[in-house]
Amino acid sequence: MPWLVGLLATAVALWGAISWQAGQPPLLGHEDADPLTTEVTGALRLLVTFAAVGTVAALARVVLTRRRRGRGPQRLDETALDQLAVARHWALGWCAAALALVPFDAADTSGIAVGVAVGNLRDFLLATQTTQAWLLTAVVAFVLAAVLPFVRTWRTGVLLLAVAVLVHLPPVVTAQVSVGADHDLASDAAILATPLLALATGAAVALTGRDRARGDLLRRYHRLLGVTLLVALPARVLIGWFELAGEPWLAPGYGLSVVVAVALLVLLAGSWGVRAVALRQAQGAGVTARLGLARLTTVVDAVLLLLVAGTTVVQSQLVPPRFRVPQTPQQNFLGYEVPDAPSFLALVQPGRVNLLLLVVSLAMIGLYLLGVRRLRRRGDAWPRGRTAAWVAGWLTITYVSVSQVWQYASTSFDWHMVVHMVFNMGAPALMVLAGPLTLLLRVRGAARPGQLLSLRDTVNAGLNARALHVLGHPLVIWVLFVGSFYALYLTGLFGTVMKYHWAHQLMNVHFIAVGFLYYLVVIGVDSPGRPIPHIAKLGYILAAMPFHAFFAVAVLNSQVIGADYYSGLDLLWRPVSGAPDGPSALADVQQTGGQLAWGMGELPLLGVTIALLFQWFRSDERAARRFDRATSAGHDTSLDAYNEMLAELARRERETEQRSGRP
Repeated sequence: MPWLVGLLATAVALWGAISWQAGQPPLLGHEDADPLTTEVTGALRLLVTFAAVGTVAALARVVLTRRRRGRGPQRLDETALDQLAVARHWALGWCAAALALVPFDAADTSGIAVGVAVGNLRDFLLATQTTQAWLLTAVVAFVLAAVLPFVRTWRTGVLLLAVAVLVHLPPVVTAQVSVGADHDLASDAAILATPLLALATGAAVALTGRDRARGDLLRRYHRLLGVTLLVALPARVLIGWFELAGEPWLAPGYGLSVVVAVALLVLLAGSWGVRAVALRQAQGAGVTARLGLARLTTVVDAVLLLLVAGTTVVQSQLVPPRFRVPQTPQQNFLGYEVPDAPSFLALVQPGRVNLLLLVVSLAMIGLYLLGVRRLRRRGDAWPRGRTAAWVAGWLTITYVSVSQVWQYASTSFDWHMVVHMVFNMGAPALMVLAGPLTLLLRVRGAARPGQLLSLRDTVNAGLNARALHVLGHPLVIWVLFVGSFYALYLTGLFGTVMKYHWAHQLMNVHFIAVGFLYYLVVIGVDSPGRPIPHIAKLGYILAAMPFHAFFAVAVLNSQVIGADYYSGLDLLWRPVSGAPDGPSALADVQQTGGQLAWGMGELPLLGVTIALLFQWFRSDERAARRFDRATSAGHDTSLDAYNEMLAELARRERETEQRSGRP
């Protein structure tokens, strides 16, 4: 029933949107757009969206509804394997529709007939972000379909569900939210909301396929939807404000589609509230009736979430008012204007907000403090130093995200290098001292037989995964930590990444994640998958130091990095194009950036070395105390072991003499 309602309603709305848009003045360069190409493009986007929902829903039935059976690895039963087969069929449809959409999207985006795009598809692939995104989607969907027949454990199902959810992002962040003034804020809002909406939609659809979902399963879904609404509703309002660009919200066409999307989320919040009351009352009298109401609201949620997904299809065929607003080069690349040159006051003044990192930082601090609070309520202690380290690490990222440091990081190489070093070398060194995984595993208990597998089970499954043992190998992490500098800045990749906000954010996430993994091996409180002795850790740090120094020297002596990108910004306070001092100005900035990379790269490693030596000393002290206690209690077995070794040598010598016939 939800599928039919969502599909028919979206199809009708899509036909109306295409018809309405055909009667509006076309965008510049789209005067000769082919109506048939536009209609087929809309139909393919509809198929892609609902095939993606079907894939996630089938995987969610396996992952989110799984209950513990015994203590060993959670191998899937026949029912779960049947659901994976359903997911495979959906993934194949997802792949086929996305692959077919590649030439049609290229043609529709460029305002030409699909036949023209097919004849020059390579050129369109290189020039159009959304076309590349759909090709990536098709490839990932094909990989999912190819892997699913071989899945036998719940752990692998969790990984594939995460992939299916995250692959929703590329077509979104390269579409409407990526164009014009303030696109940085809109893109961040879409990055935060899209995966949550994809997972919540799949979960709601999955629950409608179960005749009588139990209370614990309904409560799990209810919590997921609550988090989704907390993020998606304000994000949808922000994106709507960006897309309308000052136009009335109730204007026909795009304005109406935004209002409908927001209204659907508001209705979803109302359904969530009704279910919250029903689940609370179900704990007392009238359990059956209240759970029945909770199940009914879940069906309503599935319909509303499918319609929310349908609005994205409808909006993809409408021209947002933002597209008609002229933009400057800075707004095109950054999303905002930077009229003044940076100064040292920028270190303390508020600036352009990095919405994604700000929200993630505050969420990480809040979740950690909540975990500490729950632990202490149970009567368990947690070191205050670890809490302080975690808060300090994420507050460092928060500070960068709201100050002018971030604002100028996209306009000047030296300020960018400050952000890079803070994200990669500074903040992660504090975070690993907080032991977040240890805290999580202590706060959240493992599921008992018959219970839904918990967050702790998910974390344990991930830590025991073979892929993590390979990717988490200290040598692999070291190569990523050191090699990322050279691969990004000395290959021309940097200039390409900086042109797109989503790619810039992906680069920031990479900095933080790789820095965290590196320091986790060296001084982390959480035990890594492959622990190494302290002497090896010291060598691990010392081996990285010269490579950081070589990188800084390479930056100081190389040609201008990202010259085309910085020239394209057209900054009034840094003339480049047509100015005799332009290239030298960029080179001077790069010299400063290289010096910052040298200093800010070596100092954190020196500090980490001191922390490692302190941990080494503390470890030896603890070992000595354990030995002293064992000796005092009469449990020192070292002398016994030595005597046993001598006796074994004597026995072997006697056997040798007997075989040789000597007396």
